[in-house]
Amino acid sequence: MDEAGAIARATATRADGERAKGIQSLRSRVEAHPAERAARRLLAEWYRDDGTHDQAGRWGIVFPGWTTTYERDRTARLFAASYPVAAVVMAWVNALRRPARPIAEERDEGVLPADPPGPGAPGGS
Repeated sequence: MDEAGAIARATATRADGERAKGIQSLRSRVEAHPAERAARRLLAEWYRDDGTHDQAGRWGIVFPGWTTTYERDRTARLFAASYPVAAVVMAWVNALRRPARPIAEERDEGVLPADPPGPGAPGGS
């Protein structure tokens, strides 16, 4: 079945009151054919309509400017929770929320702490 046929079948299923089954049908299609943009966009729209913002972002992120800030945030959290490097990803996500200019308490004025003198170094034992 081609993309248009898959969309028509999923849309009919959804229109018959089987929303979850229609979404799953379209999702299976997009997973099998990730380059099919019309099916992917419709899937993202359906997730948005249903209030499933993490999934709307997940499937719609490939369309520049389409996802909302909230959907991108939910998607970042979804990805962060899905991988073993979740702490690293969450640190990155949270870093994006910080002000662009550091506040006074966070400023280090570019000075690094000195290494303590060690054996054989001047001032060391």
